[in-house]
Amino acid sequence: MKRAPVIAGTVLTAAVIVGLWFASQATDDGGVLALAALSVEFRQDGLRVPDNLDQRYRAACNAGYEPACTWREIRADGGELSDVNESFSGACAAADPVACVAVGGANTQIRHGSPTMSALSPPNGVAAFKYACEVGLDRGCWELARLTSAGIGLAVSPQGETYNRLCDAGEPRACLDAKRPEAACSAGYARGCAAAGEPEIACEMGLLEACPPTMEICVDGGLAACLTVGDEDALTVACQAKDPVGCARLGAELLDSGERRRAAASFTVACKGGNGVGCTQLAEVHRSDGDVVAAYAVHQRACQVGHLANCEAQAHMMRAGEGVGADGYEADELLRAICRAGRTSACVEPTSQ
Repeated sequence: MKRAPVIAGTVLTAAVIVGLWFASQATDDGGVLALAALSVEFRQDGLRVPDNLDQRYRAACNAGYEPACTWREIRADGGELSDVNESFSGACAAADPVACVAVGGANTQIRHGSPTMSALSPPNGVAAFKYACEVGLDRGCWELARLTSAGIGLAVSPQGETYNRLCDAGEPRACLDAKRPEAACSAGYARGCAAAGEPEIACEMGLLEACPPTMEICVDGGLAACLTVGDEDALTVACQAKDPVGCARLGAELLDSGERRRAAASFTVACKGGNGVGCTQLAEVHRSDGDVVAAYAVHQRACQVGHLANCEAQAHMMRAGEGVGADGYEADELLRAICRAGRTSACVEPTSQ
């Protein structure tokens, strides 16, 4: 007997022959349509969601793939990746490798297209892809290899033959892995066209980052265009989309024009988004307003997530007793750590005894 994937903490079993039978069904119309829809659902890599994604699931349902009958796409409807389990985990438990591809995608991402160890449940996702691969579903093997390249899961060597088979079967992203961007482009994948040196075609397909940077593209959702245009209106669009770089740059523009309240709000979004410059600027706004406690807290939080400039600022405030009790020893220890991490301006002789 073959153990099927462990999903949501429950050990599920099924015979290998059942999985092999399901894998053979993936070549039927319903399985093919379901896999095509799932490809768009989970691995679109920043491209627009097609308007007909729900129709693709309905087509898979009508062609006989039952798990697709109760599914609604999460990308367009604002659902959560964890919701996938409600529709597909039962089928995966019953050794359906197509459903396991869906469960694997959901459990190894915190946002679409980005496999990460901080996802919902990476071990469950790895197990699901591994099972799909073991019963002969190429896509399961390919997804497993992609997890390996991201440092997640098992040590699986990417298989060129798998990539080429999937490319020939119509999976354009596998064409890119197989170093065949022209084939990816011909299959309608915008990133393939961009990689093949056809940015105009990629832009027409909806890959905004391939389009010439204009305000129109910015408003349509092309954040790279917003940053390139770079005026206050464009940066406002970027910041409203929670882009940390856009918010940091907008905050600087607003600060220069004297709009301190709006600048602080923009720096706050930038800092929360992980932009160290935004944190530094927000702390400076607090300091200039006389609130050294808030300034110290911002530097401390930014330091905790690895922004060395903020760590250095925190150490100097700690040494001076600004916003926190003075502690020369801890300040010097922090500076030494920052120095070892590569920030040369922190490599100073200790002042504490």
